[in-house]
Amino acid sequence: MRRFKIDYIVPEHGLRSSISSNEYTNLNPFIEETVAELREVCVKLPSLDYSVSWGDLSSNTLATTWIYFHLKSDYWVPSNSFDIVFNKRFQWWNGPCSSKNPSHYDLKSTMIHEVLHGIGYMSTIDSNKTALPSNFDLLLHDGSGSNVVKDGHYTGSLGDPVYIDHIRMYNPIQYNRGSSFMHEHSDGLLMSHSQTRCTQHLDKNSITILNHLGYGCSSNNII
Repeated sequence: MRRFKIDYIVPEHGLRSSISSNEYTNLNPFIEETVAELREVCVKLPSLDYSVSWGDLSSNTLATTWIYFHLKSDYWVPSNSFDIVFNKRFQWWNGPCSSKNPSHYDLKSTMIHEVLHGIGYMSTIDSNKTALPSNFDLLLHDGSGSNVVKDGHYTGSLGDPVYIDHIRMYNPIQYNRGSSFMHEHSDGLLMSHSQTRCTQHLDKNSITILNHLGYGCSSNNII
């Protein structure tokens, strides 16, 4: 069993006391709702063991997810167990996107994002370009369609375009721990490397990648 960490990074800013959520707000109903909605879309989602809590995280970390993996043959797969920690010092919004204050971060968007990491939307490639690898890593390819993770190493260069299916993944020239390779390159999407928009649903790109991971997700009514 191995445990991996993903940080949801946002631009540095002065931390504030949350006016809509704090350490006394029970996050369990939010994650239960997210998992239930995910099950309606992804029929092959297995039983999950998870927790969610508030914590004192660094000033640019919106949330952190710890994910447990186990070895299958010569690659690692999610053990369907994960723990999510939300930064309690941010201002969080719980409501429709249309009413969200620009200074707040959307709780539901972040919850969905972190749960998807928890079920395996996660790379093990590190700053030295080594990988365990995970089944997610084995989906990564270059523009010509060639796999870029071989024999436990990322074979490309930092900054090179890398993809899963047609979706370009986040691979900046400066390696970003907890973000590189395991988020989308483009901004404004559910699985982008930084939350810039309220996105309270799965989108086509996330569905595509979840299906490559074997979750049998339907794209009906997905935007």
